[in-house]
Amino acid sequence: ASWFVQTELAGTANVLLDARIRLALSRSLRLTLGRFITPFSRAFLTPVPKLAFPDFASPVGDYRVGRQLGAMLTAKLLGDRVRLLGGVFLIDPSSLNLFRPVFMGRATLALGAGMAPNMAPYLTAASPTGATLGISAYNRIGPRTPIDANAGSLRGAEPGDLTVGIDVSVRHGSLACVAEGFARLKAHANVRKRIATYAQCQASPFGSDWEGGLRATIPDVNDLGGVVAEALVTRYLRGQDLKVQLRYRLATAVDPSADLSHQLTLQLQLHTWMALGPNL
Repeated sequence: ASWFVQTELAGTANVLLDARIRLALSRSLRLTLGRFITPFSRAFLTPVPKLAFPDFASPVGDYRVGRQLGAMLTAKLLGDRVRLLGGVFLIDPSSLNLFRPVFMGRATLALGAGMAPNMAPYLTAASPTGATLGISAYNRIGPRTPIDANAGSLRGAEPGDLTVGIDVSVRHGSLACVAEGFARLKAHANVRKRIATYAQCQASPFGSDWEGGLRATIPDVNDLGGVVAEALVTRYLRGQDLKVQLRYRLATAVDPSADLSHQLTLQLQLHTWMALGPNL
């Protein structure tokens, strides 16, 4: 068994991000209990230092459920080429409303060498060619009452709505590409479903500490307003723990008559960690 606790110290208030215990039920089956990352979206399951871009594409933030209190089973099959995750989570555990949980599942299939939860080719430049396919889904049950607008990715969703995500990731030498698509299938036939997608590619062609990346995002395929295109240059100073990133962002306005938005950002990212106590 092992345990993990993580807090966020930025800002004026400390936030408990993770507090979970993981139990090995067998060689291929484990149980996770506590507060932890829910298994939806490949990007959200990628550790922050291993993300190629300094933030998530907007659809990831719109559809993920974040970190929640729950229980999850993880099964590894065919030598870990197939991985199945399934769990139940409480979005508002303070109310102890056990009749409105979120049921969530995710399945992944690794082809060739697969692709680790890592979206930066500089960190896996020596890895062989591989690909990973994934599908995720969640559904919330209970009375049909509107979800709190502050409830993360559940804004705009109601009990009975099914949210599905599909992701494809490919790597070859110093090139890594990831694409994800999300759809919220509304329970009411007269309410349109929402579909969003993004795709990104990064490369470190010279095997050096420099990496370049491109990302395109469509927040809602039914309305092409708000489409975003980004270009990124990263200089790794100390592996994944210290890097400088320069990003150019071009966004179309939701209002077609409005001007394009241009943004240039320079960011220094430092990742530190501290381990407390041995595994149980």
